[in-house]
Formats: sequence, structure tokens, C-alpha cells
Amino acid sequence: MKKIFKILIFVCVVFFIIGFVRYKKNNKIYNMLTDDYKQKYYINELYESKEINYRLILNKREKKLYDFYINKIINFENNFSFDLSEYDYTYSHEYFEKISKINRAVMMDHPELIYFGYPEMSKQKNSKIVTIKIHYIMNKEEYLKNIKMIKNQIENIKNETINMDEYSKVKYVYEYLGNKNNYGNQSDPVSQSAYAAFNDNLSPVCAGYGRASQIIFNNIGVTSMLISGDLKSTWLTGDSHEWNVVKIKNQYYIYDVTQSSILKGTTGKISYVGFLTKNKSIYSAEYKKSNPYINGKEYDYYEMNNLVYSYNRKKTNELKSLLKNKYTELKMKNISEFKNDYSDIKMELNLKTYYVIDDIVVLEKNN
Repeated sequence: MKKIFKILIFVCVVFFIIGFVRYKKNNKIYNMLTDDYKQKYYINELYESKEINYRLILNKREKKLYDFYINKIINFENNFSFDLSEYDYTYSHEYFEKISKINRAVMMDHPELIYFGYPEMSKQKNSKIVTIKIHYIMNKEEYLKNIKMIKNQIENIKNETINMDEYSKVKYVYEYLGNKNNYGNQSDPVSQSAYAAFNDNLSPVCAGYGRASQIIFNNIGVTSMLISGDLKSTWLTGDSHEWNVVKIKNQYYIYDVTQSSILKGTTGKISYVGFLTKNKSIYSAEYKKSNPYINGKEYDYYEMNNLVYSYNRKKTNELKSLLKNKYTELKMKNISEFKNDYSDIKMELNLKTYYVIDDIVVLEKNN
């Protein structure tokens, strides 16, 4: 008995330590996000960057190159060169990977760089000089015009959300960007920009969705971080992905508005599968040490809207009562049983077809 008691005490202590470490980590990140911090690089009025999630993790020489690189972009320079030896890089694949890392850090820290397209790197044989050609997706005149366009949208969003709590603000932004956009072309650099998510004639991909969200959150008082990494299971992207982490009532949640477009082309409606999703195991952040621990549990869109259903062949009337529209999105337990029974129950439920996204099912009724 004493041995069992000691084991229980040990387990409790371990869980306490783990919880305390996670709390301290999140508290440290929160303090960094909310501290009075004057940003190092002012780009435009759309966004105040704390430059904590990406520039912060760079080493001394990488920060030096970050500073050199971002100043060139701020000034709209198309071509520039630098000496590898000044940054202690050798001519190997290392320099390409390092510069790509710097480029990514700048873009993640500064989603307000809406005019940036992509860099093209070259180096002559037996030379230490690397040349970078920057492709911009708009000129300065277009850039200034588009800043005003985005600012007007943000002001409208601020007015709409001014009296909302944190949860309602996050939901508003998810629905705003989800309803406004369809998923774009991954190979199009314009789709990577937040600009694509604000322009009615363009379509963003994950980077565009996430960066636009980050800009809006920054303006309406929602604590958030833009995250890069891998997504193991999705209909819309490959492994490489961008999403946001939002803070609501001292807890952190994954917010992935890209997933709102999963079936929009078919149903005409957004999906909530990426809204404060609890399916955090499929998200793997690139820089885990600088990211908060996802501990949010209070909010679940499906539970809050009575859209959770535990499939039971004998209780299909319960399921039928939930099918009020042509398309119904549910969080369904026992999905495998539903799939097995589908051919037998589809006539009874007047179903045309269904779509499965992890534990979410979208049911389509016949006309």
C-alpha cells in the first residue's frame, strides 16, 4: 500500500512539474508579446512586430544578415550582394539554407511586407559574393494604394469587434477571412502574401491566410503568434504550413483559417475544422522552443453549437434531427461505424453523400 502511495505521489509531482514548466513557458511568451516594446523595423502602419518569434532565435551572425536583408527589402531594392566571408559562411549548400532561413524569419516577423514576392540567389564559381534578386509582387505606387485598402478593411473590422470578447473576435476573423476567400495557387507568390487575403480578386494559400489573420489580430487586441511548421493531415496543403496561435482567457489555441476552405468550393460554406482545433497532434511547429504550449480546452465550436454526434445505428433519428440544411458539419464519434452503415441509412436520412476530415463529417442532403 505504501509503495502504491509513493508511486501516486511521484506521478503527481511529475505532472505538477510538467504543468509548472509549461505555465512558465507560456507566461514568458505572453510577457514578451505584451511588453512595451518598440519594434526594431517599422515597415508600415498595418502591423507592429515584436520580432520575438523568429529574429529572436537567430544567432549573432544570422541577426546581422537579417538586418542587412530586411533593410534592402524596406527600400525596395531589387538586386544586392554580400560577401559570404563577412558572415562566416562557406560556399556550400549551407549558404543557401541559411539565407532561406533568414528570408523566412523576416517574412514571419513581418507579415505587413505585403509587396514581397520571393528571393532568387546566385553565386559565381570561386567567388565569395552572393547576389540576391528580389521579386516584388507590386511596385511602390501599388503598395501605397493597397496599404490604404487593407487599412480601411481593418478599421471596419475594429468597429465591428470593438465590444466583443476575445473568443468572439477570433471567431469573427475566422469567418471574415474564410467567407471572403477561396484557397489559391501554392506556386503563385502573390498567394503567399497577406495582400491576397484582403483583395477580392485574389486567393491566398496558408501563408496569406495566416499573415492576414496576424495583421488583423494585432489591430483588434488579440494576442497571437504566426507559426511555421508542418501539418501532417490536411486536404489543402502539403507538409509545409503556416497557421496562428491565439490566446483566449490565458490559454493558447491553434487557429488555422486555411482549413475554412476545405469544402467551400463544393458546399459554398466555410468549415470550422481549423477553428481553435483540439487536433493539435497534427501540427508540428518549426521552432518549438519559441512557441507557446497549446493548452486551450474551454472552447469547441462543435460542442458550443450542439454539433457533436455519437453515431448509433439505432438512434439515426437523432442524426436526422441535426440535418436541417443541405450541408451539415458535425464532429462525429464512431465514424468508422457510420461509414460501414452508410449504404443502409442514406435513403432513410435522405443523404446524397458525405465528406470526412479527421473527426469532422460534412453530410450533404438530396435536394
